Amino acid sequence: MRRSGWFLEEDDCTAMQIPGRSEMRVLLLALCLAVIAGCAKPSIMVMQKEPGNSTEAARLRKVAVVPFSGRDGDKFTTELETLIAGIRIDDRQFFEIVNRNRLDAVIEEQKLSTSGAVSPETMVNIGRLVGAKGIYTGDVVESNINTTHYRAERTKCVKIGNSICGKTRTYTVGCTKKDAVVKINPKLIDVETGRIVYSESYQGSETSSKCEDSKSSLAGDADMKNAARGKILQSIRRDIAPHNIPVKIRLSDRTDGIVDKKLVERFEGALEFAAGNRIDRACEIWGELAAAGGDSVGLQHNLGVCAEIDGRLDEALTCLVKADRLTTSPDELVSESLRRIKADIARQHKLKAQNVD
Repeated sequence: MRRSGWFLEEDDCTAMQIPGRSEMRVLLLALCLAVIAGCAKPSIMVMQKEPGNSTEAARLRKVAVVPFSGRDGDKFTTELETLIAGIRIDDRQFFEIVNRNRLDAVIEEQKLSTSGAVSPETMVNIGRLVGAKGIYTGDVVESNINTTHYRAERTKCVKIGNSICGKTRTYTVGCTKKDAVVKINPKLIDVETGRIVYSESYQGSETSSKCEDSKSSLAGDADMKNAARGKILQSIRRDIAPHNIPVKIRLSDRTDGIVDKKLVERFEGALEFAAGNRIDRACEIWGELAAAGGDSVGLQHNLGVCAEIDGRLDEALTCLVKADRLTTSPDELVSESLRRIKADIARQHKLKAQNVD
């Protein structure tokens, strides 16, 4: 974007050499930053539903968690059960988890062993007896704390008379560093088919360090392992079920093609509503402009965004294609939105495969 007079391209603003008094430099810099801000496209933040990375895991809704083997396996089993039971999509519980007491009773009654290597056949048998569609099991292959000692360099000021830091001296202090490393291999068995439909290897780590001149203290071993397992659980959460992520969507402020000045004012007023977290009102205004016969790249683009955030993706694509055809040269924002909406459609198909609306 070019401006006449003092201002060059917006990327050059911070590199300008401005002669004159410092007050003038400050003023011109402020004006330059205002120009940059003015060039930014208006945008809105929306929550986008992402499908889980494993469609098979997301489709098996009633599951049981058989105790994991390995050090701290019992703790991870409880944590995984809590994670799965707490997953909610659209304010509804996503998974149904078999009661732990019921699962333990079946294992005891059938004299089934879940220690050591457990065959898929045994897991399938357990799953059928408790009415589960899927069985989670696995191994905690590592859960360790590694401690190292080292020395860190320090610099100290030496005061001479009234002088501060007349000279300095360098010395070292003893330090301790602890690293928690946890590696877990979970898997999910489809009770109906006996297939392993989800299997991953995860690693989580946590670090704590302290030097002898510090007032802080080293984190406890248990807390560090808990934090490391927590990172693994976050990864599992993203893999086995849909989740929401914030997405920034830019709106168009193009008014070329709208010939009536009053309609231009209404279009710009709608942008102000959007900036004030009233995208509902903004979309209503843009819809009224379209119904009144108004048509432009900016209007069709923003109507496409309105349809997108409302979940009407086919309609959104139609509007964005129309916006693209109204351009006489490539519009970077329209192209960006077209790529996004096509990805949204593919994402929606995957969500439907996971039985999510």
